Amino acid sequence: MTSYLLLIVCLSGSVIYIGSQMQHLSKQAESLENHLKYTTQLTYNLEKHLLEIETGMRGYLLSGDMAYLEPYNDGKSLWSGDYNALVSELSENPEQQRNLEELKKDADAWINDVVDPLILLRQEGNSTETLKKFRTNSGLQEFEQLRIQLQSFKENEEAITGQQVDDLNKANQAMVLAFYASWFGIIILVLIVAYITSRTVVGTIGQVTQLINDMTTSDGGRRARLTLKTNDEIGDLVQATNRLFDKYEQENWVEKKSNEFAMMYFEMKDTTELTDAFIRTLSAELKLPYGAVYLSTVTDGHEYVRTATYAGIQPLIDKDTVAFTLGEGLVGQCARNRQVIKVEGNLTDTKIVSGLGHTTPRSLLLSPIEFDGSILGVVELASLQEFTEMEQEMVQRVVTALGITLHNVQRGMELTSLYSESQTMNEELMTHTEELQAQSEELQVQADQLQTMVNQLENQKQLLETQSAEVEESKMEIEKYAEQLEESSRYKSEFLANMSHELRTPLNSMLILAQFLSDNSNGTLTEDELDYAKHIHSSGTDLMILISDILDISKVEAGKLSMQIAPALLVETMESLERDFRPVADKKKLQFHVQTQADLPETIQTDPMRLQQILKNFLSNAMKFTEQGSVTLNLREAHSHELEIYALSAETQPYLAFDVIDTGIGIKASEQGAVFNAFEQADSGIERKYGGTGLGLSISKELARLLGGMIYLVSKEGEGSTFTLLLPVDSNVAIARQEDAEARNLQSKAPSEPIYEQSAAALEVVEEAPAERLVHAKGNHVLLVDDDPRNIYALTQPLLARGLRVGTAGTGKESIEYLKEHPDVCLVLMDMMMPEMNGYEATRVIRTELGLDLPIIALTAKAMKQDREKCLEAGASDYISKPIDTAQLFSLMAVWISGSSN
Repeated sequence: MTSYLLLIVCLSGSVIYIGSQMQHLSKQAESLENHLKYTTQLTYNLEKHLLEIETGMRGYLLSGDMAYLEPYNDGKSLWSGDYNALVSELSENPEQQRNLEELKKDADAWINDVVDPLILLRQEGNSTETLKKFRTNSGLQEFEQLRIQLQSFKENEEAITGQQVDDLNKANQAMVLAFYASWFGIIILVLIVAYITSRTVVGTIGQVTQLINDMTTSDGGRRARLTLKTNDEIGDLVQATNRLFDKYEQENWVEKKSNEFAMMYFEMKDTTELTDAFIRTLSAELKLPYGAVYLSTVTDGHEYVRTATYAGIQPLIDKDTVAFTLGEGLVGQCARNRQVIKVEGNLTDTKIVSGLGHTTPRSLLLSPIEFDGSILGVVELASLQEFTEMEQEMVQRVVTALGITLHNVQRGMELTSLYSESQTMNEELMTHTEELQAQSEELQVQADQLQTMVNQLENQKQLLETQSAEVEESKMEIEKYAEQLEESSRYKSEFLANMSHELRTPLNSMLILAQFLSDNSNGTLTEDELDYAKHIHSSGTDLMILISDILDISKVEAGKLSMQIAPALLVETMESLERDFRPVADKKKLQFHVQTQADLPETIQTDPMRLQQILKNFLSNAMKFTEQGSVTLNLREAHSHELEIYALSAETQPYLAFDVIDTGIGIKASEQGAVFNAFEQADSGIERKYGGTGLGLSISKELARLLGGMIYLVSKEGEGSTFTLLLPVDSNVAIARQEDAEARNLQSKAPSEPIYEQSAAALEVVEEAPAERLVHAKGNHVLLVDDDPRNIYALTQPLLARGLRVGTAGTGKESIEYLKEHPDVCLVLMDMMMPEMNGYEATRVIRTELGLDLPIIALTAKAMKQDREKCLEAGASDYISKPIDTAQLFSLMAVWISGSSN
């Protein structure tokens, strides 16, 4: 009993000592892991705050928007807090603290010497001097040096941690040696006691001692176990010793492999590379025939895509990308449960393939990859044997370490992407500025060339007049000069047609760029530069109108203006004209009425584009020459006596009349015949008040003739004018009769008063809120939905400038989630063409599932009838076509915001 008691006491002391040492080592490993995780996160935060300071400074300097100072101030505040936390965490590491002090000194110098002076100078309102100093000393080199210092600090910390891991392993080996030493002491003590007690016990103890000696002298692999089987306490000792060695070796092996995996992937910067290396190493270590890693997608977060495999084979699946949604299959269920899933048995539906054939695994093990409460992915393993507890424990630990590393790699990739995008945007802005300057210079050259061409045309006109006078002097020279005149006119028309077309192409590009600068969405232009851009756009627009008019009149004179007869929707035509001219009327504070007689046909056979061109010319003149009062667009059936006056027959088909009535300056009776001549106007005096080329009505007259109709005018000076377009329902039938109708010059028989019936009760006055009403909508919350970041950026700035609070969403799903979280949104601007969930689907969900009746304005690529009807059927309140005219958009928003608030 004495020997047994001594043996028990020694064994107990050894077990307690070993257990305490293993617990101590485990705590050290956990502390080391937490320390590395914490310092890595703080280092990432410091780099993120520096980037926020630099981005906020850059955005404020370029735009002057105080909103950019919020990330700048937050970055400075959070930088100090995270820096102090990191210094406190490294209190026992003087070398790293010195590195941090050097980093803080450089960061403070960068902020105090570069960032703060530039911001102060911008706040004082000196934007020109600010940009000049920003270009010469933007602090980019100092900022890059800070990033390099942070990277060096991170690498030092990883090296120090790696050294600590090595020290931990050495301590672990020392504990093993201590364990063996303690066992050796126990053996000596047992031998002494056994020699004293009994030879039987001595013999038994001798066998145990021999087995222990064999085990302690074995090589570095798995040590031999005691095989002595007795029914006494010595047998229990043998079994306990074997179990102790088993447990110790298992934990030691798991701990060693976990540490190796933790240190193996520090240098990897890509998630695909990381997961591929991980699954190959783990499968090889556990001798598994198959393994795979599934990562959560960045955009959705509820789908898990296979990114890496070990011994996987593609033809066994039906699609190129293997993915599981949350709860789908074992992978999706593992992510939902956030727990390890183990499946054992004869898994006949799962195949492990080799070159000689395939076999069935006996066990599947799935483990979620988790970090800070989020499921980043799932690891799936297959084995031909059942997974042991030791293997499961190892998988659990290495997957936990993978979650930390994977999170750090993902954050690093996001940071690199943000920095690259910032640099690209700055370069694009400089490039656009240079291109605009070059095109402005090119436009000036083209304008000079056009003026020269106009002068040449005037000289040619004078020359032709001279030639005409000379032709009258001699009958013999009439034919000669007539041929020269015809040829010269033809050359002139062809030259103008070709030259006008050539000028429109570069001019159109200039107009787009000038409009972009005029909008000044990023607020970087000075007042002078903004004024220049507006003058460029205004002058270019006038030049485009002039070129278009010259082109049309040239085609008419050259006989090359052809009609494209097709069905024209009358309702759509009238709605389009109302949309185009409603803002003009609101700006001039004119009443604008659009009215249509009932029981008219839905469509007519004509050229829809030329019809709109005529009516737009009428309305443009009416708006231009009317200072107060009203402008009315009236569609009706032509009267029989009206057709008789102008020799138009309604026997084969009916005619429609389009009246444009204004209360403007009117036209003198002596000048009414001249307004339809090219390059002439009613106000054709030396000091012209209203501008214009004088070609519009001349072109409209020819277009009406080619469409089988005609135009007549009724006007009284000081009281207003009425321009009437008579147009057949089918232009194909009427064109054959137009030569006879034109032969009768009945313009002089025009009635003294407008010929149409009008009732004050068919007249509908619609008041629309102008864009200025948006000023009263300051503080309203607007949601902008578009998958293109450039469109988001271009529209956000002018909305913010008008005092609106703007939220953004990149997809239809994001817009739905945003509306759930922000019930104060009063209006939605919805892009219709988006991936995944388009604007039509998102609008239906907002109307049906969310039950919201707030205004939704659709942003469409075209404004065709079928596109607009599709938007309205989906639940949209209104629509606007791309490219978006901001003035038209603000006017439309003002109507709906005002209506919803009332």
